[in-house]
Amino acid sequence: YPSSIGSWLSRAASLGIIAIPVGLLMIAGELDISIGATITAGALITALVSGYFGLPIIVGVLAALSFGLLVGLLNGYLALKAGVPSFIVTLGTLFAVSGLLLGATVLITGTTSIAIKAPELAKTMFGMHIGPGFQVLILWWVAIAGAFVFFVHYSRYGNWIFAIGGDKESARNAGIPTGRMTIILFVLSSVCAAFVGMSQAILFQSVQATPQLTLIFNTIIAVVVGGVLLTGGFGSVI
Repeated sequence: YPSSIGSWLSRAASLGIIAIPVGLLMIAGELDISIGATITAGALITALVSGYFGLPIIVGVLAALSFGLLVGLLNGYLALKAGVPSFIVTLGTLFAVSGLLLGATVLITGTTSIAIKAPELAKTMFGMHIGPGFQVLILWWVAIAGAFVFFVHYSRYGNWIFAIGGDKESARNAGIPTGRMTIILFVLSSVCAAFVGMSQAILFQSVQATPQLTLIFNTIIAVVVGGVLLTGGFGSVI
């Protein structure tokens, strides 16, 4: 039935947009579990800026993606400088971002739920149904997956990612900018998570200040079942 196919494809699109950059991080030997809070952050910031404060939707979208960028930079910097596994770093970021968002939302609005009324153009681009059960996010998933296929399998950066996951020290000795690539991968992960959250806010017109912890485990499961080794150094976007 088309509606059933559309329903699970739409769910898969949200998961897929997040899972691809997380998979690249795992290929490089890193992990990002702060995505559970970054998704909610993307949704909440969009709703706060364009719903509660009434600014244009483009401002809310840019604010959400910019926050994702900042979280990714923070994760990458701490993972490089703290000397502890990225699992621990991003676990701390997960709780810090969750607490910050919950506290800020209650302080500003007096509630944990924010409504947003997005204009038709934003709904068409990010929240529209293009058929029975089919969301436009499926098209974004295909486009983003295509971009990552080129990035990983047809550019030198992909070779760098596999080299870092295989042996980081050897990759650094070979002249690969391991630190810069690690930060870029964390940024891609956080920005994609914020993008999904922003799209959900526009689609559902309402946001709760609750981290999406289930998606963390579903993402890791999808990546591992998709062929990425837990030890890093091997995997594919497809």
